[in-house]
Amino acid sequence: MTTAPEKEKEQEKEEEEEEEEKEKVKKKAKEREKKNEKKVEVVSCDVKQQYPFEGFNIDDEGPTELMSSFSQWINEGLYKHHAKK
Repeated sequence: MTTAPEKEKEQEKEEEEEEEEKEKVKKKAKEREKKNEKKVEVVSCDVKQQYPFEGFNIDDEGPTELMSSFSQWINEGLYKHHAKK
């Protein structure tokens, strides 16, 4: 006849075995998922991307000629786009 402490030890052992089985199943499932994942190829392209402010860093001077002509328009009253709003 088994005693209470022995039954507890057997129960704990069975629970540990069940947890190990569950972990094994999870690992196998993850391995299957990794095998089924599609691999992405990295493709390099030599085309240079163009940006609207290329050549004008924020810290550098901007297009001074354009800014000076624009400020002249404002001073002469030629640019009153938002004045009526």
